[in-house]
Amino acid sequence: MRETPQRWRMGSGSRCLRAGIAAVGILTASVANAQMERPRLTDLIAEARQHNPDLGAAEARARASASVPKRVSALDDPVFSYEAWNTPESFRLDQADNNIFRLSQKVPFPGKRALAGEVATLDAEIMGKEARGAELDVVVGITKAYYELWRIHRLIAVYTREKDLVQRVTRIAEQKYGTSEVSQSDVLRAQVELTHMINRVQTETLSVRSAEAELREMLSRPGTDPFGIPEDPPPPGLTATLEEVTENALSARPEIAAQRVAVSREEAGVRLSERARLPDFEFSVARFENLHGG
Repeated sequence: MRETPQRWRMGSGSRCLRAGIAAVGILTASVANAQMERPRLTDLIAEARQHNPDLGAAEARARASASVPKRVSALDDPVFSYEAWNTPESFRLDQADNNIFRLSQKVPFPGKRALAGEVATLDAEIMGKEARGAELDVVVGITKAYYELWRIHRLIAVYTREKDLVQRVTRIAEQKYGTSEVSQSDVLRAQVELTHMINRVQTETLSVRSAEAELREMLSRPGTDPFGIPEDPPPPGLTATLEEVTENALSARPEIAAQRVAVSREEAGVRLSERARLPDFEFSVARFENLHGG
């Protein structure tokens, strides 16, 4: 009557040994992460501002657009030309009957260049606000990934403590089962709960790699080195009311501000199209020289 429980206890002990080895490996990794330098959110945001390709592209577009207004609002370059009339077959310029030196300047109809500069200025403003929006997206993404990594590490710590408690209860249940103080079902329930807690720890450990990969992608940081455990977040607090937050979002949100500027840009574009029907002018000054002397 005692052989069957004895064989079951030996199998149970083997499973406990394997679970204990896995738990030691997980705890060792957790201790190693805890001993690493804890990353700071401000440092990661600064790194993202320097290396994130999407943000870099948006800022480059904004800088390029900012240089357009001066160019489109300026006059065309003056043109210097030379004409030789009755040039002899030898193509000797000193034998030409007439040499004309001309300096000309194109002048658009008044208001065209100013409107073109206004349109380009509004385009540059839109690009600047889009760059600001891209920066905010990167900061928000880094912040979310940072605290998601912190949350996962906290869950691992909680689940590890719970696993240790369940493992202790399981060990006590096995000892009491050996003295017939508890039934076999009690031991089985403890073993199932222990397995469940070990699986939760392992699952969250895998989630750490996923969160670190997302954070590494936003930072454009190569490699697979772990980040360590992030710092604890500050106490949450919101002093502004819902109406104040909504008003601030409507007035300061880059995407909304860019849409308002886009409306002004289209209106200026309409005025420029209407002005484009008017003719432009060209002024020139010419000097005639007879180098041949005839």
